[in-house]
Amino acid sequence: IESGVEDEWCTTRNTDIFRQFRFLPRCLVDVTKRVQNVPLLGSEFRSPFGIAPTGIAGVFRPGAEHMLAEAAAEAGIPFVISGASMASIEEVARIAPASTWYQVYPARDP
Repeated sequence: IESGVEDEWCTTRNTDIFRQFRFLPRCLVDVTKRVQNVPLLGSEFRSPFGIAPTGIAGVFRPGAEHMLAEAAAEAGIPFVISGASMASIEEVARIAPASTWYQVYPARDP
């Protein structure tokens, strides 16, 4: 495991917890009307997934953060803007005010 901050205990913990879950196929189940809604931090989202932060996405595609925010708002899922974003959180929050989150890395030294 790489890319966790400081002692990486949260990364290890998340991996251990994720390993406890198993996807179980369900056969002969009507899937024409499915609902994936999930309550999360006081909001209701249409899926238990969101768009993870991607640092400096705007370098690879100008306006990428705006596009990702629009896609998240349309899909009804959270969009986490990176602390290394090319767009400001204010710009992105205007696009998707109900689903924009911010990835923060607090400094070790307060």
